[in-house]
Parts: sequence; structure tokens; C-alpha cells
Amino acid sequence: MNGAIFRHDFYIGFNKSLCWYIAILSALGVVMVASASFDLVAGDTFHYTWRKLIYLILSLGLASVICLLPASTIFNRGGSLAILSIILLLLVFLPDIGKEVKGSHRWLDLQFLTVQPAEFVKLFMIIFVADYIARHYIRIPTGAWEFAKPIIVGTLIAALLMLQPDYGTAMVILAIILGMLFLAPVRLIHFLPSVITCGVALLLVMIVAPYRM
Repeated sequence: MNGAIFRHDFYIGFNKSLCWYIAILSALGVVMVASASFDLVAGDTFHYTWRKLIYLILSLGLASVICLLPASTIFNRGGSLAILSIILLLLVFLPDIGKEVKGSHRWLDLQFLTVQPAEFVKLFMIIFVADYIARHYIRIPTGAWEFAKPIIVGTLIAALLMLQPDYGTAMVILAIILGMLFLAPVRLIHFLPSVITCGVALLLVMIVAPYRM
């Protein structure tokens, strides 16, 4: 049968070892959740364990569907995913959708499920930067503006995360973006000032709020 959905681009170079690592880590995660939450819910010893297993099954199902899609279907939409990331991080501040827990606005309440958009944003940013590097591979080393664009997007994403506040995820996303750009053909004259600026900014933000130390 022909058709884009049957092109298994993601199966090229299929890494069985990586799949085993994921399976082992997932199994250990279930065991750790079961051990840590054994007595937390009266009447249902494995309440959180069942939740963990349900999420794991849903994740594996979603991963399988994504693997059936052509890689180009995902990676050609890096810009759209960057915009979607901004929208998701803004939605957490809406009273009817966003869920506040102990002063933090990090979750979306979908009634049947509570999700943390920042976890999706991590993946979306990887796809966005990979797509951007692929499109501007030749111009990134010579153009300061071409190099700066993904960092500007990452800074905006980090700022929205800091408003939640979520310092850890903001730091991780900036590190991911800078790390991917470093692996691209960049000039140190562009890269080093960006690293220093982001590092100083994150340090200052950490000092301002003592609990982050």
C-alpha cells in the first residue's frame, strides 16, 4: 500500500538497544512509584501505580502513531510548534483552563487529565531548532542574525516559564537550544557571547529568589 503514512522514516536505523534502555527505565519508574506511594491512598494501595501504567500505555500508543508518520511531517513544522509552545505556556495563566498549585501556574486542567505544557515544549523546541538548523545550515555560521533567531525564541519561551515560575525547565530549554546550535556550524564569536549572556541572566534570576539556590 502506498501513501505517506506508510513511509516508516523513523524506523531507519532502528536502535534496539535504545528501546531496551527505555523499557528498563520505564519498568524501574513503575517500581519506584509503587514503592514510594504504597501507603499514600487509603483503600487503594496501587492508586498511583495504576495511574503511572495508564500514562505509560498512552505514551507508548502515541509514540507508535508518531513512528508511522514520515519524519518530514514533523520536522517541517518546527515554526508552527514554536508558536504552539508559546500559546500553551500562555494558556496556563487563564483562570478556566490553567491550574494553580501552591502559587505556580504550570498545568492545564482538561477535566479528565492534567498536563504540564512545559514537558511538550521541551520536545517542540528540539524539533524547532533541528528544523531551523536544517533550513539555515549555510547561513548560520556567517550571519549573526540567523544565529540569534532561535535564541530569541528560546529566551521568550524561558521568560514565559519564569512567569509560572519554572526555573528548572527554562534552564533546560536554553541549554538544549545552545547545545544544538553548538553542534551546528557556528562561529565562537557568536556562540560565546550568547552562552555568557544566558548564563549570567540565569545566575541573576537564581540569586534574586533564594529558594532556587
